[in-house]
Amino acid sequence: MIPFRHIRRTLFIASCGLIALKAYHVSAQHEYAGNRHVYVSGRLCDPDCQPVTFKVWDGDTFTIVATGLKEKIRVYNIDAPEIDGKCQWEIDTAQRAKNRLADLIKGQTVTLKHHGMDLYHRTLANVLVDGRDIGDVLVSERLARAWDGARHPWCNT
Repeated sequence: MIPFRHIRRTLFIASCGLIALKAYHVSAQHEYAGNRHVYVSGRLCDPDCQPVTFKVWDGDTFTIVATGLKEKIRVYNIDAPEIDGKCQWEIDTAQRAKNRLADLIKGQTVTLKHHGMDLYHRTLANVLVDGRDIGDVLVSERLARAWDGARHPWCNT
């Protein structure tokens, strides 16, 4: 039997060459099995619009993949909990933030407001869907906090 991760990778690679990308979401049983990406499709307008796959790692980090394009994005205005957090609450909230980010951009037209690069060579950008800032949405839903320029612990211990 072929492991699921190989099937998913093959589906992802095959979908990148198509003009119309098909949306799919990794099932919940696989999303919560460690550090796995969630793949969703949508459109990126930056400035020209094109179909893309968003490879979501956590609540504030994703990669945009399309023909001739692969760009890591760090949502500029928020800090989301870490997938490999220090306590169970942080880990659980990180999974919810990741899934919510994927839900917010899935099937949508996304625009980016660039703010340079971070230390990890990711593009820093506000992420907008229909003029709505996705970072602000995650903060209002208590799945992230406003970025103040420094990391702060999510756990009390």
